[in-house]
Amino acid sequence: MAASVKPDGTVRRTAAPRHAVTIDGLSAGLVPHRQWPLRQWFLARSRRYYHARTLHRRFTPAPRFYQDVDPALRKLCRLLHGIGIRTTASCEGHDHGREYFEARWEALCSESQTIRREGLMVTESEGGHTFRFRNTHYRLPWRRFGHFLRDSLSHQATGYLGVIIPASEPGLNQRWRDAARRLRDLRPVPDPALGRRFGGQLYHLTVQCPRAEERYGNWQRLTDWVQEELVDR
Repeated sequence: MAASVKPDGTVRRTAAPRHAVTIDGLSAGLVPHRQWPLRQWFLARSRRYYHARTLHRRFTPAPRFYQDVDPALRKLCRLLHGIGIRTTASCEGHDHGREYFEARWEALCSESQTIRREGLMVTESEGGHTFRFRNTHYRLPWRRFGHFLRDSLSHQATGYLGVIIPASEPGLNQRWRDAARRLRDLRPVPDPALGRRFGGQLYHLTVQCPRAEERYGNWQRLTDWVQEELVDR
């Protein structure tokens, strides 16, 4: 709160102004995993992400980035960043039940009203900067909870991480490719066309398992692989 003195000597209290830049054009819709690198992501207090299409990438994550990234990916991202490999938006994969999505739906409906009125405060996931997302015409991409639930259930079991090896690091890219042959079912999938748009070689890491224990185990395999093949050598 800010304070000022009225003519009669009493204190007038007013809300302190918020200087967050206002943005619009964000969406809460689900996006195919391999298109995640093409989006810029913003986190709301509900822990729900909003996004917009962009090629702007902040490749040096803010300190809070590692607090927000999913636990199964935290060490993996730190290792990759430590050797000069960039990462895209990610998700370890989940197996939430109906009650979880009911709560998320209620939060989305509430936030959509806030977006249309005073604006919703969101934080850009990599840079850590806060913005006010305001759009008087904003609407959710789903008309009913059932549609949202169907799409979310079909999407949630897949874990994803995109990695970008800069074009300035051809030796690192060759080491990555040589080591990847030993991953077998978890081998990264190269995407040369998308990589060129980001000035390097882009690879998709995907973990798709119905059970949380199996997904976590596969992410641990990938983390150990990076540690042993690329960091320790």
